[in-house]
Amino acid sequence: MQVSGRRLGIVVAWWLAVPGAASAGPRASQAPPLRAVEIDRASLAPLTRATMRRELDLVLSAVPLTISWRSVPAGGETRTDELSLVFLPMPGVGHDRAALASTANHGPVRTTWVYVPTVEATLELDPEKVTTSFDAQRLVGLAIGRVLAHEIVHAIAPGVEHAGTGLMRPRLHSFDLVRGRAALEGDCAERLAAGARDWLAQGTPP
Repeated sequence: MQVSGRRLGIVVAWWLAVPGAASAGPRASQAPPLRAVEIDRASLAPLTRATMRRELDLVLSAVPLTISWRSVPAGGETRTDELSLVFLPMPGVGHDRAALASTANHGPVRTTWVYVPTVEATLELDPEKVTTSFDAQRLVGLAIGRVLAHEIVHAIAPGVEHAGTGLMRPRLHSFDLVRGRAALEGDCAERLAAGARDWLAQGTPP
């Protein structure tokens, strides 16, 4: 989970809760969009993608953000006011070689790359098993959802440092990725929400 200086990827759409919104809890259905885009070069299984989105939503449940996803093909058009998420079918290179994912922040442009084979290897899953086993596909989706939550904090609230425990540890192991319930600790949720507001203010209005 390292920061890397590269660019573009996937699109996802986010919704930032309006302060004081009527009885919607921390999340509101009517809020300005925090968009994101998904480019899936790794050809994730449908169950993996569904589990990933569900787990990411669960981890971010304390944050006034809601995600609605849109996908574009490799090389498709993205916008500078969209969070780009790229799923890659190969491990990272150089100092990212052992990383599960990496994130780059260049002004309003925010991009995260997820190295799917490295996630699978961390879970000690054979890639061929992932193509044939629903349980393996579910575990990969669970793990990627947590990896994305970690990287989204880096992308949207780059001032948040790695922590000694929990989901924001600099290195996540298999038990961090699939066991128990993962959550953002301390003031991380509040700082992520503040970072989203700041990022929206930098971007081009929809």
